[in-house]
Amino acid sequence: MKRRVLCIISSMNTGGAETFIMKLFRASDSITFDFCISGEGDNFYADEIAALGGRIFKTPAKSKNPLRTFFAIGRIVRENNIDTVMRVSEHSLASLDLVAAALGGAKTRIFRSTNSRSTGGAGRAALHKLFRFMLNASANVKIAPSDLAAEYAFGKRLVKKGKVCILNNGIRTDDYTYSDEKRRRIRDELGIPQNALVIGHVGRFMRQKNHGFLIDVFKSIHDERGDAVLTLTGVGEDEPAVREKVNRLGLEKCVLFLGTRSDMGAVLSAADIYVFPSLYEGMPNTVIEAQASGLKCLISDTITRGADITGLVEYMSLESGPQAWARRALDLADGYERPDQKQVFAAAGYDIDAVAEKFERLISDKH
Repeated sequence: MKRRVLCIISSMNTGGAETFIMKLFRASDSITFDFCISGEGDNFYADEIAALGGRIFKTPAKSKNPLRTFFAIGRIVRENNIDTVMRVSEHSLASLDLVAAALGGAKTRIFRSTNSRSTGGAGRAALHKLFRFMLNASANVKIAPSDLAAEYAFGKRLVKKGKVCILNNGIRTDDYTYSDEKRRRIRDELGIPQNALVIGHVGRFMRQKNHGFLIDVFKSIHDERGDAVLTLTGVGEDEPAVREKVNRLGLEKCVLFLGTRSDMGAVLSAADIYVFPSLYEGMPNTVIEAQASGLKCLISDTITRGADITGLVEYMSLESGPQAWARRALDLADGYERPDQKQVFAAAGYDIDAVAEKFERLISDKH
């Protein structure tokens, strides 16, 4: 019988952390994931979770009644005899959910860090530091996707002592391997000329992803290359503002909003370069996926150096400005081969099957 792990997370839509957990779920031979989600609303992965044998539990929205959410988590753990719980977040206050799980009887309590900073400014960051002690006390398994995400969540001292496991954001490389056929098909589907220059980006429309800066970069690219197209894959609360800026700059015919896609390997095959000017990240799944497609990536230097798995990543300061980013993106996109990256990913420990086995061993060690 497979072991059940209850994952506590805001939703199961197409964010980076959610997508990685689903990759782990698909690859695991011995674990079934259940999910505890706060509030109502649709979840993109709901049908697949059910098909894989997982369950979704819903608690009251934490923003409306945190006390009810706390007791609901404990009740779910207790009534379903759940032994292993994983909280996915970057903020120490989220570990209150692990306290609730412990009161419900969970013996293995995992905290998986997702980011190298918190949204919400200096006040929220100060709260995180203040309650880090509670996180470190309540989680007896500590996981992060990168060194920066580990240090932010748990503190440098525990990282140096080897108390935090770096679990790579692995992928199934076959799903992302570059294909001429995929490239032609997606370009035809989107109405993009086969010889056009395509700038790719994948990410939720939110402040962290820095879409405004990206649009300025693309405006400079388009001024020089009139055939340039920018594809934006994702959804989010800032999308209306980004669309407004695109329209104001007269770029509405060459900036394509793709929404949520289930064929990211094909979408990445259609691109010529990947531009990712995030303000901060834990370990960006999408940069990993872009490299698996053989894409050169231009990303902000606030992101961990561990994101460069293949040598295809170049880091650049946001202070350089959009015009400098545009010039560099044009240089990098100037004709290159896109070889199969399978062996490189396996050697770097990013094969999802190997990552799933590591996760299984990690939580088995607690029993």
